[in-house]
Order: sequence, then structure tokens, then C-alpha cells
Amino acid sequence: MSVKFWLIASAVFSAQQVILADEGSFSAATNALFRCGIRKRFGSQLIHHGRTAELGQWPWHVAMYHGEKYACGGSLIDQRHVLTSAHCVVRGKNRPNKSKNKNITIEVERIRIHLGQHSLDDLPEQVQ
Repeated sequence: MSVKFWLIASAVFSAQQVILADEGSFSAATNALFRCGIRKRFGSQLIHHGRTAELGQWPWHVAMYHGEKYACGGSLIDQRHVLTSAHCVVRGKNRPNKSKNKNITIEVERIRIHLGQHSLDDLPEQVQ
């Protein structure tokens, strides 16, 4: 039943640099991962009915795109996995007007993951 509502979507990230972290130090790897981000401006909100977050408030948040269109958000739970809601990757009963009551799984190749929209280097030290 919980699989119906939550899904761990695996994504392969094409990084410009190799992330090296001390053994057992996830926070060092996470900081290295976000250090390369550059803020991009978007014309629409990324979270439906959401509020604007403070810069650096949710560094593990990712934006998921189907092709070129923003679809959903998710949480980075390690360097290769994103936790998101099932409706982000399966169309069907939860979105009947989009797929005429057919369950359609969205191919992982069509899902693009964006993270690091803000650079942690631009934040005050205490936020990091």
C-alpha cells in the first residue's frame, strides 16, 4: 500500500566533478554536491500552493522535470536516490484527466532532476 503513495526514484546524476568525502561523512558529500549550484530564475513557483523558502532552508530539495516541464519536487536521500510521491512518476488514477484512467509509468529516462538551484557558498556560515 505504501508503494502506491511513495516511490524511491533512482536517478543518475551527470556531475562536472567527482564528489569526494571523508569516509562516513554524508554532510561533507552533500555540501560538495551543492557547492557547484548556480541560482536560476524561474517564472513560476516550483511547489504548487507553496510558500517561498528562505535561501538555504531546504538544501536537499530537488526539482523533477518530465522532459522540459516542471512536474514535482522530491528529497535527496543519498547521492543517487530521490524520494518523491508516486503521482510524480505514475500517471493514472490520481490524475485521470491527464491519462484517461490508465496507469502509465513515466520512463526514468524522461525524468530530469535539478538540484543546487542556489549555491551554498553564497550563504552565511551559520546556515551551512
